[in-house]
Amino acid sequence: MPPDLTRPGRDDRYALEGEAAAATLSEYQAGRKPGIGAPASSGPEVLPDVAKMSIGRAGSERWLVVPLTPAQVYPKIKKFWADNGFTLVVDNPELGILETDWLENRAKIKQDIIRDSIGKYFEGAYSSPERDRYRTRIEPGSQPGTVDVFISHRGIEEVLATQKESTSWVWRKPDPGMESEMLRKLMLSLGASEDSARALLASSTPTDRARLERAADGGAALILAGSIDDAWRQVGLALDRSGFLVEDRDRTVGLFDVRVSGAKIDKKEEGWLDKLAFWRKSDPTAGPIVQLQPGASYRVFVKGDDKRSLVRVLDKDGTIDKGEEANKVLQMLFEQLK
Repeated sequence: MPPDLTRPGRDDRYALEGEAAAATLSEYQAGRKPGIGAPASSGPEVLPDVAKMSIGRAGSERWLVVPLTPAQVYPKIKKFWADNGFTLVVDNPELGILETDWLENRAKIKQDIIRDSIGKYFEGAYSSPERDRYRTRIEPGSQPGTVDVFISHRGIEEVLATQKESTSWVWRKPDPGMESEMLRKLMLSLGASEDSARALLASSTPTDRARLERAADGGAALILAGSIDDAWRQVGLALDRSGFLVEDRDRTVGLFDVRVSGAKIDKKEEGWLDKLAFWRKSDPTAGPIVQLQPGASYRVFVKGDDKRSLVRVLDKDGTIDKGEEANKVLQMLFEQLK
């Protein structure tokens, strides 16, 4: 624990069953089977009380509050992504994290008489210049018997190179509008009506944003207005959007253990039309996270109270990391939260 930071008091709202002897999430998981999102072994399917679903908001970030346990909601969210045409590349009930593969946004394909005619006979003859993927994270809610469900978006698009002889994939900014749309669809899949889902999203108002400052010790610090609960949620979403892999998290001490991960697209098997379209051949680029050391691990520490929270990066010994890499991590989070 950094010398200039006090250890936050334990908050029993985030205590999980059987957690008494576990100091970290990893230790807790090691002694618990099944995981946080594992479906119940028997009994009828449990449906949420739609009237008690709500939308939480901190800054520009929104999440769905569902009156179910993590184990009850996890399989419903897994089915939701499958029903919407997504395949999962991350399916981790232990951590409560699901991530979809890249999916072509076919709504972006321009339509004309030639494309319409060819498309009738050759499905997939034309592809969209955009790909999207989503990450879902499930955490125990602030109220007993509820969970917070976070959906973050990441996207890339194919653009023409400078010489106009080839194309490349470039990073798109996360789209809060697409995240809201997926939250709306998820509410519908959980039993909410169209009107109530839209009303919940419309009623959530934005709060204060983040700022990046130089701390007294000379290192960078990210300042978030609002409670420690909201700060924890905001930082988690910002890490998801930035492309970090969250390998462990411990809410009781405010720590995220993350690792650098790039963004890649799996290449599809080429047909004869693809081979003719030589201008499409290019390797996808990595996202903004490429500025960090590949495979590097970081500890993101969130500390605060009911009015204000502080976000720092720690080194492996638990002291404040004042290096350039730590500053880049906080800058990336700030770009997502400002």
